[in-house]
Amino acid sequence: MAAYQGSLLLNLEAVFTVVCGLLIAGERLGWRGAAGAVGIVLAGVGVSMRGAPAGPDPGLGTPVIGSIAIVGACLCWALDNTISRPLAERDPRQVAMIKGLLAGTLSVLLAVQVGLVRPSFLEWVGLAVSGSVALGLSLVLYLLSLRNLGIARTGAFFALSTPMSFAASVVFLGERPGFIGASALVVSALATILLATDREEGSGPTSTALDSACGSASCSSSQARPSPRPLPPPGP
Repeated sequence: MAAYQGSLLLNLEAVFTVVCGLLIAGERLGWRGAAGAVGIVLAGVGVSMRGAPAGPDPGLGTPVIGSIAIVGACLCWALDNTISRPLAERDPRQVAMIKGLLAGTLSVLLAVQVGLVRPSFLEWVGLAVSGSVALGLSLVLYLLSLRNLGIARTGAFFALSTPMSFAASVVFLGERPGFIGASALVVSALATILLATDREEGSGPTSTALDSACGSASCSSSQARPSPRPLPPPGP
């Protein structure tokens, strides 16, 4: 399977996460949120298709089981994102530490079971450093996003990872985007604006995704503050 095919299929995680947020968690999206989610996913698809090698498709002979495995992984990640929503109210650092220890231990056991080459000490250090940032820090930020934005919007915003990776390749690797890549970046920006300004149904006529992010101590304290008692009428 070609690399661009794999990255294209990985965008299904955002789609599955949005669907899980709507069906399982009962979240709602207005027309702006729906259009923004679709736009972000389409932009990710466009960037993933950018760079497909010319000539015969190298993935024509790819076994179907490879595609099914990626789709299954995306569905599992989406379910994990949905299940992690209640955990977002806890300390994100503790949640990330526990999930990292469990996932890391299981991954090492699976690697030993299938007989993979054992990494050297320097490779262990590199894996620990990269994992703490790429997985640990990203998981903490993801949980904070789940807490403030919800499952569906967080999943849709997560689809921005593909266009952002493409932009990083332009800045750090000197690659030149074609028409498809540039168009996808523009679509991502516009779709993000639509998603952020979506009006949540059932949350009031002026509630937006940006307003929902105010679930902080300042918002809760203002709601907990009792309203002032009315002044007594003036005497005769």
